Amino acid sequence: MLRTGHIEKTLNKSKLISIVVAEQVMSMRIDIVAEWVWIDINPLQIDLNGQPPQIRVPLTLAHMFGDRKSEFLLSLVELWYSKIRVGSRFLQLTLQPGTRQKKVVLDFTLWRELSQLIENEREKIRAEDLKFSLIIEGEVNYYSIPYESFMGSNSIRHVESLNLSLSEWKKALGLTEHQLIPLSNDVVSELEDLRRKWGFWKIEDVITKFLEFYKGEKVEISQQLLVTLYETKTIRDKIAEFAQKSAIFKEVRIISPYLDNTGVEHIMKMLKNKVDVKLITRKPDKKAHADALTVLKGMGASIKTDNMMHARLIIFDDVAAIISSADLDSEGLNNQRQIGILTTDKITINDAIAFFDKVWEVASEYSD
Repeated sequence: MLRTGHIEKTLNKSKLISIVVAEQVMSMRIDIVAEWVWIDINPLQIDLNGQPPQIRVPLTLAHMFGDRKSEFLLSLVELWYSKIRVGSRFLQLTLQPGTRQKKVVLDFTLWRELSQLIENEREKIRAEDLKFSLIIEGEVNYYSIPYESFMGSNSIRHVESLNLSLSEWKKALGLTEHQLIPLSNDVVSELEDLRRKWGFWKIEDVITKFLEFYKGEKVEISQQLLVTLYETKTIRDKIAEFAQKSAIFKEVRIISPYLDNTGVEHIMKMLKNKVDVKLITRKPDKKAHADALTVLKGMGASIKTDNMMHARLIIFDDVAAIISSADLDSEGLNNQRQIGILTTDKITINDAIAFFDKVWEVASEYSD
């Protein structure tokens, strides 16, 4: 019975690799059974095609057996930056006899708030490059062919250090046009305190507000209270107003757990005006809800479902957002007592977009 125990390995600084993919960069190998079973950790990649970007970890799992199959059970593949966990993955893969290797790619999404945590940590330690740690734990089990009898296993415990250049990191954050400005620790500390106090995500947002004030522009958040009461229905009226002039928008993001034809008529106006509509809702359990989604899908709306969704949100490009308690149905827009706000504050809208896009990424495609 094969059993090697834990394999631990951490490369020193001289062996760190760049995240830039290049032919001359060699993969790093985990020898599980020397010359018979191994895992190659290939150079990291950053995928900038989508938003948010992703750090991609390419792995090659290999064995040289012709009389047995090898089952790789990686119970933990974890990526860290300093004390910040970027993400965790699980991988199960079987190599049949005669199949030498299989390649897989594990993606770790750089959500906006995660990127900001990493950037804050990088600024704090004043690092010119970003050193990531990749942790791989698990085991490889072996089975005879054709009887599938268990032949033994090897456990894996491996830590690899990987570098990411500052230029590549700035590309991932969309900061290629930014410059580094040295500030004293005291000034940075005061700006960070204001960032937390004002609820901003970046110190740059604090400085932007200072500039607005200096130039005589509004500093406060621009917003309007909206309600649904018996005598006034400003949530409905404001949605109708935006739907009527929706031709000026390119994209509208909508979250409404429940819908019916009352809310759909406003979305239909947007679709008729050639607006790209993205809708997140719950899986319908009522005919009115299902009928509404059928109509919207037939008109070209992109629809995803998330049964844990409780938020109600409409975002018009990066210009305005309506955040309220009202569903886009007759009860929410006409009968129930609802409240919300219309905001045109850029920072608030950008945060709302980040929330929507994060949920959209993991939501399920809707099918009738």
